[in-house]
Amino acid sequence: MNLQKVLDKQKKVVEGEHRDQLKRLVPVAEFALTLLSANPPMGDITNTQPKEYEALALKLQQRFLDENIGWVERYEVFKLVQQAVDFLKVTTLDHLEKSFNFASNKLWGGKDLMDVKMQDIDNVLKG
Repeated sequence: MNLQKVLDKQKKVVEGEHRDQLKRLVPVAEFALTLLSANPPMGDITNTQPKEYEALALKLQQRFLDENIGWVERYEVFKLVQQAVDFLKVTTLDHLEKSFNFASNKLWGGKDLMDVKMQDIDNVLKG
C-alpha cells in the first residue's frame, strides 16, 4: 500500500470520528445556548460573578455528565457555541454592510464613499 492510500485511509477515519463527535457535542452546545435564554446579566459584568451564571453552569455541568462529555471535549462544546455566535455576528454585519452600501450608492449616485465631497453632502441636504 502506498503512502497516499494510507494517508487517505487515516483521513477518512479521522473525519468519521469527527462526525461522530459532532453528533454528540452539537446537542450539548445547543443546550448551552438555550441556557442563555434565561437572560443572565450582560454588559458591565467583568470582574463580577453573577449568581445567575452559577446556576446555569451547574445545569451545563450536569448535561456534560449526562452525555459523558470527555475532559478535552468540554472545550469543543464551547467552540461550537462560539462558532454559532461568530456566524450570527458575521452574517448580520455582512447584511448590514450590504444594505449600507446599497443605500450609500443610491444616495451618492454610485460614488464611492471616499469620493464624496462636501458639495455632494450639501446638495443632498438641500434636496
